[in-house]
Amino acid sequence: MPFLIEHFERKTVKVKYFSDTDTALVEFASNEIVETKEISENVYVDLDDALHN
Repeated sequence: MPFLIEHFERKTVKVKYFSDTDTALVEFASNEIVETKEISENVYVDLDDALHN
């Protein structure tokens, strides 16, 4: 099924690697975090107010 993207704005994705813990932080936006959800073991997503349910 085709879909329409009504609005697209170029954003910068930031990736930080922490060698002491062998972890990475991928940041898609710098909005204030209101909730953190565990997606799977060792994978978490931070949600801003727009995505908080």
